[in-house]
Amino acid sequence: MISSGCKFFHQKIFLVLELVYPDVMKQLLYLTLVVFWLVMMTSEVQAASGKPYAIAGKSWYVASADGRRVYFERNKNKVSSIASLSKMMAILVIVEEGLKLDAKTVLTDEDWALAAGGSRTRLKRNVAYTNRDLLHAALLGSDNRAVLGLGRAVGLNSQALTAKMNARARAMGLKSTSFADPTGIAHENVSTPYEVSRILKAASENALIAEVMQKVTYTVVEKPSNRRIVYNNTNILTRNGPHRKVLAGKTGFNTSAGYCVAVMLDLPGLGPTAFVVMGSSGMYQRFADVWKLIGNIENLQAREKREKTMREAVARRQEAAQPKNRVRPQPAQK
Repeated sequence: MISSGCKFFHQKIFLVLELVYPDVMKQLLYLTLVVFWLVMMTSEVQAASGKPYAIAGKSWYVASADGRRVYFERNKNKVSSIASLSKMMAILVIVEEGLKLDAKTVLTDEDWALAAGGSRTRLKRNVAYTNRDLLHAALLGSDNRAVLGLGRAVGLNSQALTAKMNARARAMGLKSTSFADPTGIAHENVSTPYEVSRILKAASENALIAEVMQKVTYTVVEKPSNRRIVYNNTNILTRNGPHRKVLAGKTGFNTSAGYCVAVMLDLPGLGPTAFVVMGSSGMYQRFADVWKLIGNIENLQAREKREKTMREAVARRQEAAQPKNRVRPQPAQK
């Protein structure tokens, strides 16, 4: 049987598609999500048998936010390309440099040149956008030009921003993380699942960044044209609802990295928990991998609860079987 959390997740995705996407794209995405739903059904059946879920990602890491308890990991120290997960560090540096949200930044031809080879943008050249709008475009829509514009807003060109990102990584003790550009277009931007979880934790602890990352959608209104740009968070786990709230998160993809996701979830009974999946096989498979890992954790919780109950029952039986030490009355002293 599909869990109530999964049912809610599936329903929310289909509702968002129904409202947002045009018919042609909707049909394609519908087919993709049906496959995703079937994967989750298979996983639920597998969970009922007590077996752990199979994860498609090449490497992953799941641990408490403070890292004190590691629930599951595979190749947690494997170095690989991280694509747009790089933007977490870029935005962390930019915000810490004192980004003024209401100030405006104009995107330039240089931004387009530096973003060549990456994903397309809906932003325009020579239009003044508020830094607040660009921040949402960067984190929800993963817009490369927005990241470059935000860097310039705090006085950092692409090279200077990249240098600051690498310095921040060294300060955090991340020995396997390095950046060749701020956006993740460069396949030389590399890290490990474990070190990405440390960047994720730092991002989640920044109130402004966390607030933006938790949003499902955001609308930019260009001036003076009043053209509207709706950004839907590429991290569809934000549509989970309150049961497993997203505290922070980012997605990434390039041909070297595969499909990646890093997300901090507030799990019932466990609190903030970091999930990093790298090198997954599909856009939606990376989210299915996270759901499977959540299922593994829930199965682990259930098993630990059963084992604790059994230990307590054994202890009670042992205590009941012990002979009672009766204290005989002492004769009265004369």
